[in-house]
Amino acid sequence: MKSGVDENGSDRGNDWVDGLSMKREGLAERGTRIALTLGMLLMVSVSGMRGIGYGSVTEENAGDAGHSLAAGGNEENVGLGSRAEKSTGMTDMSEMAGAVLSTDDLGKKTAPARLAQDEPELEMQGDVLTYGGLAVTIPDGIEAKRLDAQDSGNIFDLGHFLSDGGKGRILDLCGAQEEYADRVGGDGIEVYLALPPRVRLMHYRAVYESETALLCAFFDLLPEAAGRRMYADEEKREYAYRLEQDGYLYLFLVRGEEVCLVQETVEEEDCSFGQLFSDGMARWREDGGTVGFWKKPDAFTYRKIVPEEGISLFYASEREADGARLRLYREGYYGKPCQEIGGYIKAERDIRVGDMNFDGCPDLTGYADIFLWNRKMKGYERAQADIPFYYLYHRQFPETASFWGNSTYQASKNEDSVRQAEAIWQWEGNTLVKKRECAVSDVEEGVRVRAYEDTGRVLFDETFSTEEWEQEEQGRVLWLYRQFYDGMVPEAVYGVEHRLEGGQKHIPQGFLDEIGGMMAAGEDSVVLSKLWDGKGVSHLKSMEVGRALTEEETVSLAEKDMAVRQQVQRAARYSYRYTVLEADCDNDGRKDLVWALDGPFIGGTSGNVEYVYLQGQQDGSYAETDSFFETRETFYAVSYEGKNYLLYEGIEPLTMVYNGYIVRSYADGKLAEEARVYEVFDRYEKPWVWAATGYEELTAVMAEKCDALKGQFDEGEMIEGGAEHRTGRESEQPSVYEMVSYRCDLDNDGKEEKYSKWVRELNFFDGGVHLEFDVTEEGAAEEDALEGIEGVDAQDSGGNSGLAILTEELESSTDTPVALWAEEYGGKNIVYALCLTGLYDYKITGWLVEESDCNRVCEIAVDAAYRVRQDRKTVF
Repeated sequence: MKSGVDENGSDRGNDWVDGLSMKREGLAERGTRIALTLGMLLMVSVSGMRGIGYGSVTEENAGDAGHSLAAGGNEENVGLGSRAEKSTGMTDMSEMAGAVLSTDDLGKKTAPARLAQDEPELEMQGDVLTYGGLAVTIPDGIEAKRLDAQDSGNIFDLGHFLSDGGKGRILDLCGAQEEYADRVGGDGIEVYLALPPRVRLMHYRAVYESETALLCAFFDLLPEAAGRRMYADEEKREYAYRLEQDGYLYLFLVRGEEVCLVQETVEEEDCSFGQLFSDGMARWREDGGTVGFWKKPDAFTYRKIVPEEGISLFYASEREADGARLRLYREGYYGKPCQEIGGYIKAERDIRVGDMNFDGCPDLTGYADIFLWNRKMKGYERAQADIPFYYLYHRQFPETASFWGNSTYQASKNEDSVRQAEAIWQWEGNTLVKKRECAVSDVEEGVRVRAYEDTGRVLFDETFSTEEWEQEEQGRVLWLYRQFYDGMVPEAVYGVEHRLEGGQKHIPQGFLDEIGGMMAAGEDSVVLSKLWDGKGVSHLKSMEVGRALTEEETVSLAEKDMAVRQQVQRAARYSYRYTVLEADCDNDGRKDLVWALDGPFIGGTSGNVEYVYLQGQQDGSYAETDSFFETRETFYAVSYEGKNYLLYEGIEPLTMVYNGYIVRSYADGKLAEEARVYEVFDRYEKPWVWAATGYEELTAVMAEKCDALKGQFDEGEMIEGGAEHRTGRESEQPSVYEMVSYRCDLDNDGKEEKYSKWVRELNFFDGGVHLEFDVTEEGAAEEDALEGIEGVDAQDSGGNSGLAILTEELESSTDTPVALWAEEYGGKNIVYALCLTGLYDYKITGWLVEESDCNRVCEIAVDAAYRVRQDRKTVF
């Protein structure tokens, strides 16, 4: 499931996990309170991670586990309950996360609820839809259109999403996407989904002793779900729940023994059946009473987990002022929690349920903490480590029971000289121990690489020259790292942080060599050209296979395919643009769909887009198998020696210059290997020089020092001329990216201008780096400075202005100005600008700016020579 973002930028796809209260008959007699949730378990201080307190359950405080609400609740009920009674017990961090009670201490056992599905008819009488004991008034403008199962395609994946194989009745709410458009967008903003919302109705008869037992039965239908209560009326035995799993919403409406289940998709919920319930459009046929459905849920969430065979736990978490309280109940024993974990619990989306210590039992992982299941104690135990666990989530190797991490955080001594560190971790009991560490540091001699074990034994400590390290001397460097990885992680991990050269992996070496040879020979019309400069298309387009789908074709597929529908509706909901490529990218004989989605909540100002891979299935449907974020690039599928590959035309994000290709190989719908072929700087060619009459000597001097000036810019240092005077700063060298003020008589009129200059480094697809040059208009206050690369506007300065002409020339150039400075020559100040003309190519131009004129006096253009480089990247 992909969560959405609402009009305020908050996460709506998971907001239902914020809380939900629930009253159970078995606990109402005690007048007690319970809560059930999964959330993020962490407490991070400024100095790092610190301990969390855990309240233990005892006979004295066990009553605090219950919760009782007034029957029926309140439409705006947030269900926070009493804060008067709190457990204050603390345990040592090495102990269990709260005392664990056996079933002998948990009181009377409640029999499990039983559900039996039936199939009542669905009928429309005027504007009223009836189904079992439910009657729903369909508003004007909406038509409830009945669909046969075969017409629905796999939108509800019939027989698979519910563990009992229930099918039910399927409807399209035609017109609801228009009627509720203002709710989809939020805050009155109209957003129209591409398709009408589709719902499935199912019906059950239930026998249950308590509400909790009934909810457990719902989780048996949806074992991976989590959810909240939307309504409760104990006297009428009337309840409503909202559960979510795998991109679907499940609304359980209960009255006595009758259970009506409505299944919707997450992306369509704001214009679907839930809106009808929230608007009071549904009634119970027995007495005409409105189906209860609070506009705001209670502050509790629910989930169920089976940590080992024979043990089923029901979770409740109550949001409190200082976090949340997590309680675990043995299924059938709802009088007392068998274990309680206090502390800071936040959003459900930040908890992961998975086997973290490779013992076959699901553990609870928060943002920075892990709670391991203890088979002996039959409870959860807080794990220990001197590193936050979020650094280790995606690098697990069950075959060696190891974790691998790569960042400077991994280093024991995170000094400034450490540019990169790798560490391997393994469990010792409930403690995650760093077993080996390898750090790469910058030293005077070049680059130092050292590795050692937790015992203190040094594996290696060697130093390379900078050139050797950049080339990564494959034999020598890889040999060292093999010692570091030996027996603990696969050798292929090397390719995540280091270059892998040669050898056919998933991508043939001959294919990469062919691309590189074409680039080196200058046969590629795209490489090293400016973005959108119209210079043509790559020669590799001749190898293209597959095609781009039209919007109409894509929406048509979404009518009957859930994976496609999710992307189409999500794109409409958040105003995303998208491109869809159809091709057999993983070479299994079935066409796949590769999406590129671009929108305000995906890449922001970074220019990134989300790529989603939908693998074609044997039955003709699609399943999402991969996704990643990358710069917005032209991509297509190509064929080489009978195999297909995804090809992306690489773009340097700062200079907006095409540079090489990214080749991606897929196997069984997932990325197997990625390789990049691109050009890197080799040397500068002899400069091309032009000088106006009388400026030959000046031009010759500038030609001698132009490479040094370009190098100064490349090092991030501001270029300052002898004729300009820095204001408001001491003698330290300013960065090219910080705004600094200067004074200089730029236009040689006898008066100094006050101006600021810096480089704006935009991570934006249509931006890149560019010069900002703000000149305060003569006689104006500093705050009236004209912004941008504006200089002084000709109209504002009383006619033709030399500075305005210079500004216009810089703005209209197809090159990219990145530096500006002034030097005195022959009694006049000459203004220079450094412009990027390619990836590393550049030119320096000098102007004589006068009060009402601007003349070019010199220009030095320097082209770079390049060499082709190949990198392979290991994918896990």
